[in-house]
Amino acid sequence: MERFNDFIDLEEVDHEDVKMRLFAQSFSGEVKKWFRGLREGSINTFQVFETTFLRKWEDKKNPLQFLTQYKNLKRDPAETI
Repeated sequence: MERFNDFIDLEEVDHEDVKMRLFAQSFSGEVKKWFRGLREGSINTFQVFETTFLRKWEDKKNPLQFLTQYKNLKRDPAETI
């Protein structure tokens, strides 16, 4: 999402409908199937599109996974606290 927004800013795309069409054209595979399955008229702004997309496809981490990663951090012998 960040890369797409950077691209949109770089190319100075200001029109919502153009942003949405460009974003949708970047989809393939399962994401494209998901997009085509959306109810017609359910997305009417780029913000709604972004939120809906992230809700479905954003990498979600389990809070216990963060705790495990934290517990597995090890200090290098040369590092100070």
